[in-house]
Parts: sequence; structure tokens; C-alpha cells
Amino acid sequence: KNYESSEVFIVDDGNQVRFSTDEELSLQLASRFSTIQEQGISGEQPEDIYYQVATLPLENINQEKIGYLFISKDQTEFYAGERKANLVSYLLVSIVLVVSVVGLFLFISFSFKPLNELIRVLKHVSEGDLTQDVKPTSKDEIGELQQAIHVTVEQLRNMIDQIQHGTDHL
Repeated sequence: KNYESSEVFIVDDGNQVRFSTDEELSLQLASRFSTIQEQGISGEQPEDIYYQVATLPLENINQEKIGYLFISKDQTEFYAGERKANLVSYLLVSIVLVVSVVGLFLFISFSFKPLNELIRVLKHVSEGDLTQDVKPTSKDEIGELQQAIHVTVEQLRNMIDQIQHGTDHL
């Protein structure tokens, strides 16, 4: 009955089963024989069992088509493993996506923190509050900007002190 876990059917030109190693399976696949004949190889799924079916036309001595040889192999375990692998892949991609989004959010938040501090200090300075101070936190372009603003605020303080000192002498 079982030839290396494959089932064999011989179907005549009228789609009648003439030989089968598994009568039940041949009846389940019978409604699909004409479709399978056109495709040559297909995957069939009766009752959540997956079969790979290959067909070969049978010819008589005059090379007239008299039927088809169907060979089906149970691929249920293969498809179950494939579904499990797909599920694991989707899960891993989802985890990587979530971690990437969270990492990007943290990176952007961390990157803009010094800029937000500079904006806050400059708003106070523009309102005349020179008590604000900026200390450079890095050696990149943001650090250079922090240093330039620090020097500018210091120079403004010195200039105002000199003006006050000059007006006190007058």
C-alpha cells in the first residue's frame, strides 16, 4: 500500500480511478483530478493534510492519452514546519521592529536634549536674563555651539559689567 510514503493512483480519461494504493485519499482528491492534470504538480489540502501531487499522462501504444498516473506524497509535516518557521520569522521581525523604533526614539530624545537646553537658555538670554549658563557637554558640533553660546553670554556679562562700571564713575 505505501511506496516510500507516497500514494499512487491511475485514473482513466473519464477521471475514474482504476488503481489506487489509498482508496480514501483517491476519493478525497477525485474532485480535483482535472485541475491537477492541467497543473502537473500541485499542492492539495483535503482535511488539513497537505499533499504534493505529480501527474504523468498515460498513453497507449498509438500515443493516445488514456489516463493519468498520479503520485501524491504527504507533506503535512513539511508544511507544519514551514508554518512554524514563518511564525518565528514574523515574530523576530516584529521584535526587531519594536526594538528599532524604541531605540530610534531614545536616540532622538538623547540627541535633542542638548539642543532643547540651548533653546531654553537662549530664550532667557533674549529676555535679558544673563544668569543662565551653558557648559559644553560634548566635542561635536553641538558642543561647539554650546561653547560659542557660553562665550557669547560671558562676553555680554562682561560688557554689561563694564557699562555699569563706566556709568558708576560718571
